[in-house]
Amino acid sequence: MRTTVFLFIFFSISIACREAKKSSVDLLFDQVMKEHDDAMALMTDIYTYTKQLADTTLSVSDLNQVKQYQSDLSQAEEAMMDWMAQFKKPNSQDEQVITDYLNQQYKSISDIHQQMIRAINQAKSYATNN
Repeated sequence: MRTTVFLFIFFSISIACREAKKSSVDLLFDQVMKEHDDAMALMTDIYTYTKQLADTTLSVSDLNQVKQYQSDLSQAEEAMMDWMAQFKKPNSQDEQVITDYLNQQYKSISDIHQQMIRAINQAKSYATNN
């Protein structure tokens, strides 16, 4: 029993130490992936509001505005899909090349995340007021 407890503690500590020793590149990659995951969580809202706007009975005066909201939602979704299709963890051994790439990707996915939030908020505002 003592041996089992000792081994459990030893393995727990060794795993925790490995996690604490992540490189700056690994931490930056994790940051990019977290931003991606946060943005992906909004895809359901994009689908929901796209469908809701499509099912809305529109007056002639609202038609252009709703089409713009639908276009914004579609563009945000497409930007996300395009980003995911092109993102690849760099194969380079040069830490600076990897860092530069990941910083650029972080900015890109952050911009897309904000684009998604804006499109959703506009569509949501219209949907709740009509």
